[in-house]
Amino acid sequence: MTHSKDTFELLIRTENAAFDDEQVYQAVADILREVAFYFEQGQNNGVLNDINGNNVGGFWWTGRSEQ
Repeated sequence: MTHSKDTFELLIRTENAAFDDEQVYQAVADILREVAFYFEQGQNNGVLNDINGNNVGGFWWTGRSEQ
């Protein structure tokens, strides 16, 4: 029997100006769409930037091993 122990991790730091009060939900939604685009292109990890080009986190797909 094979078991997949995959883990998806997503980190978004929201402490800068791109995530100001009224913009926070739109900014996070934009980043989530960016992650979805990366997945569609076959990229399973990467650095995430806000609308101003600042590094705000990343995403990682790990543990693609069979036991």
